[in-house]
Amino acid sequence: MIGIDTNILVRFLVADDTKQANKTYRLFKKVEDEKTELFVSSLVILELIWVLESPYEFERSDILDSISQLKINAYI
Repeated sequence: MIGIDTNILVRFLVADDTKQANKTYRLFKKVEDEKTELFVSSLVILELIWVLESPYEFERSDILDSISQLKINAYI
């Protein structure tokens, strides 16, 4: 299982860097096609919320909506 960091999720959700966003989309598509999973730690989710809320100034409700659309299984 591949672990991903906050940067990958930010690129996927914000797509502010076309080259990096395209790489992320390809990774997500490959994982979907192969029916495999990515590991996302709870710390990465917390950092994602902070990054989207602070530097990007997204509303908390929009952030939570975006995260809920990702198929994430929590392992605590």
